[in-house]
Amino acid sequence: MEEIRFNKLYNLDKERLYANFERIQNLHNNLDSTEIITNFLLNQSIGISTSEISDILNYYQKKLSKNKTLLDFAFEWIRAYKIRLEYKKYFNLNSYGAFTVALDDTIFLFFLKYDKYLRPLFEEDMEEYEFATLYQIFFNSKQSNPINLIPLLKKNKDSVPTIIINGERINTKIHTIREGLSGMIKDDFNEGLPTDVKIISYEQEEENDTISEIEFNGTMIERLIKFYCFQKRNIDEKELTLAITQFLSSYFQFGAFYNFNEFKNKLILSFADYIFSGLTDDYKNYSVISLQNELTYVIEEFEKRLKHERLKGKAWIEDLKPILRKFIDKFIDRL
Repeated sequence: MEEIRFNKLYNLDKERLYANFERIQNLHNNLDSTEIITNFLLNQSIGISTSEISDILNYYQKKLSKNKTLLDFAFEWIRAYKIRLEYKKYFNLNSYGAFTVALDDTIFLFFLKYDKYLRPLFEEDMEEYEFATLYQIFFNSKQSNPINLIPLLKKNKDSVPTIIINGERINTKIHTIREGLSGMIKDDFNEGLPTDVKIISYEQEEENDTISEIEFNGTMIERLIKFYCFQKRNIDEKELTLAITQFLSSYFQFGAFYNFNEFKNKLILSFADYIFSGLTDDYKNYSVISLQNELTYVIEEFEKRLKHERLKGKAWIEDLKPILRKFIDKFIDRL
């Protein structure tokens, strides 16, 4: 798709839309503002029923920024509808070998840019699951099906967390968009396949690529411990930090989310094993079991301070780096 088409894709003729809105407003001057916006959206081929649109408007009106109105909200819904039509044209012109490729490609081409239009509409404390729900509403792939707002919100609340660490909100918008739109993009992807081809769903792909199959790689840690044992010189702090970062980064993938209990035991076993493997015979007065027990205590103390069970991989790396570095420093001091 040419760049000029992308530029047009996000532009709205607000003057024309506002003229249409005023016409609807004049026709229904006995209605309140929500009802007028509802009629305006139906006139623009948005939504399938008055009650459906009213429920959505009433819920999200409470979330709007102070300088935004329901008309601003309606304009963004119309912009999303326009993007949906252009996205479909682009999607039909391009063949994707795998659904995950189609998912990532279209998110970065279309929806990530639209996110910059959508978020300023709302107060900063609006939850991520509410944004994911809004994506499902605005880009509803089955226009003939009603949108049941409350069940949709409840479903997304479990899978799309808002993560705040040390008072700072973590940017998880790519995850939010993926959760909000993966169903729509999968439907469109399947629609373009021959009828005798069965495609694995997004959820099945995620299950087949479980984090249980990923292992920590601590070869740099092992080499540093060996260096200390042979040279009897302290390990450089920068090298140690780099080794621990490499160990954690080998497991935690950028943008992916993890539950602490899913990786805790693997981290303890792997970290202790790499340290033990680095010890020469002269220093093996520690058993790997004793190392595991010491590390378990440290990790469990850390676990007690956790405020969030599910975080992005990058967040876990930053949280665990100082703890593991301190563990190795204390361990080497005792050798």
